[in-house]
Amino acid sequence: SESTSKLGRLPPRNKYIVSNVKVGSIDAGSPIFPALPQPTVLKNDKFGKLYVGIDKAFGDPYLHASVQIKTSGKLMDKMGPKARVLANILVDSIGESISSKKYPFTVAGMGAAVSLGKGTNLYVSLSGKKAQKTTYNALLDIVLRPLKQEYNHYTSRATFKMIKAATMRYYK
Repeated sequence: SESTSKLGRLPPRNKYIVSNVKVGSIDAGSPIFPALPQPTVLKNDKFGKLYVGIDKAFGDPYLHASVQIKTSGKLMDKMGPKARVLANILVDSIGESISSKKYPFTVAGMGAAVSLGKGTNLYVSLSGKKAQKTTYNALLDIVLRPLKQEYNHYTSRATFKMIKAATMRYYK
């Protein structure tokens, strides 16, 4: 109709929003606060430890995963605080580049981020209410893609200048 053409078109349906919502089963024998379910080590190898904790107290599927990417300690030895500042700019640039791409997931109740850990170590985290492997893999791909590319492929010169100025204001 004429009124919809003035307003523009509606965006496509967000395929990540949960449909046919059902309440999960609640385990009456699950720990009661302040007790918490204890995670178990799923994998322990040269790359690190992977813990899995299953919480059946609420009955609804929810995922929270955090992976630390350890960088060489030599960066801090060689560059000092400058390494931390550059890592901070990298993390902010990644966040800026994935913000609009992860929006459909955010609206659907999921989140993902790259953050700075100790020194120049990075954390990649995922969380949300739609615990479907295909959905989380799609979100994880968005978050990890900048880590596999050259910096200038996902950050424009203008964005870099804006993030650099904000970082400099922070450290003043």
